[in-house]
Amino acid sequence: MSRILIILFLLSLGNPATAGAWPRERGEGFLSFSFEVEPDTDQNSFATLYGDYGLGRNLTVGLDIGGDERDMYKFIGFLRWSPPYNPDTGLEGAQLAVELGMGFFDENFALRPGVLIGRGYSFGQTSGWLSLDNRATVVVDDGYAQLDTELTAGFQISTRSKALIQLFSTAPSDSSAFLKLAPSLILKQKSGRQLQIGVTAGIANVDEIKLKLGYWHEF
Repeated sequence: MSRILIILFLLSLGNPATAGAWPRERGEGFLSFSFEVEPDTDQNSFATLYGDYGLGRNLTVGLDIGGDERDMYKFIGFLRWSPPYNPDTGLEGAQLAVELGMGFFDENFALRPGVLIGRGYSFGQTSGWLSLDNRATVVVDDGYAQLDTELTAGFQISTRSKALIQLFSTAPSDSSAFLKLAPSLILKQKSGRQLQIGVTAGIANVDEIKLKLGYWHEF
């Protein structure tokens, strides 16, 4: 697994904040690598590589890869459509998107539909955004399903830094759901690069605390 993590990290360096519900502009892209590990141990680690690219016409294509120290956990390619804002939906000022992904989940072929919603906000001199991403992974062969929900609140601290507070919920069809909280700090570097430093802490049905390190690159 350590070799896989090194390869993924080198890939992220070789290609110049996820867009969420907002479409990536045509010809623009984003790539991120993150690594979570429990302090004082190299066990129970998890790494992800995420990338997306704007195709135009409100379409974004991307790849979502993740694995732990044992094997590759997910390998999903996806296409996302973010329709133009429509006030008739009743979602004032919000951006909606629908997504369809397919690939491999725990070595089984799977489909992953999703619905995402986001909205920017300002409070005094502070600006930020709220997003709610819902994705259901369905294994085609045996019907296993898993609902993943990610709630993110982000806000600008300064011209070179911003903060994220994320709440992750995972509800498998064969076991109890679990909940995690992940606050982090994003530090802007040069040429569209950003570093992420944070922690993930279990809230329900999981009690582990992990250090999270990430690298973002917009190009």
